[in-house]
Amino acid sequence: MISVVKLLGSRSLPWLIRALLDHISNKIATLEPMITGLQEALPKSIGLLPFDGGVTGCMRLVKEQLSWEPKPELKAEVLHGIKEIGSVLYWMGLLDIVLRELDTTHFMQTTTWLGLLPGADGQTLYSQNGGDSPVVNLFKSATAVIVSNPRCPNPTSFYTISKQAEAADLLYKANLNTGSVLEYALAFTSATLDKYCSKRSAAPKTGFIDITTSKDFYRIYSGLQIGYLEQSVQLQPNNHDMQGDAVAWDGCTIIYLLGQ
Repeated sequence: MISVVKLLGSRSLPWLIRALLDHISNKIATLEPMITGLQEALPKSIGLLPFDGGVTGCMRLVKEQLSWEPKPELKAEVLHGIKEIGSVLYWMGLLDIVLRELDTTHFMQTTTWLGLLPGADGQTLYSQNGGDSPVVNLFKSATAVIVSNPRCPNPTSFYTISKQAEAADLLYKANLNTGSVLEYALAFTSATLDKYCSKRSAAPKTGFIDITTSKDFYRIYSGLQIGYLEQSVQLQPNNHDMQGDAVAWDGCTIIYLLGQ
């Protein structure tokens, strides 16, 4: 990830981020009708599992209620799509860590010259009380001394250097707080999800959530996860070897962003 950031640089990296966010948007749009198909296949009511049924009895009951067996291709497509989104989000998290490390290094290299101090909650404080930064003062003072010498051959060039120091001061201060790539990616994903489903279900009339009739995403993901984990144990090569942890990363992220 460090190599990617160094290779692309600050100018080209946003294009890659934009392409990945567009991929998330397109993938959510593709998955939406598939998830709807799985929701329609659920029974109208799903009761709580019997505590005295044991693991085997509960699993048998779950399989009877999840009538998705005629749609193995649909389940596989949804799992693969969830995996792709989860991979991008996790990649954004790694990128965010690297960018924050580089931002910290950049801050440590420039803070003395710019007259900055790290404050509470990540805020940057200025130590000059509105005056020029040390680097600007340095070049202004040097220019004033040099041009005051009658033997100075070309004072204009030194004034130019002084102005360039002011420009550099503004440039470096503007690039200190770049924000969080992961936070932006999550906000983008949340806005994309809003196009296809409400953030929260309608408030229940009784004041209690009716879990027996729910067909929200968390229930779809739970059903997919049961089959996914079961096949990961029984089959070789297993699901986890092929899909990795990205399925869990995206499933949990979407559940959280939907307020479920």
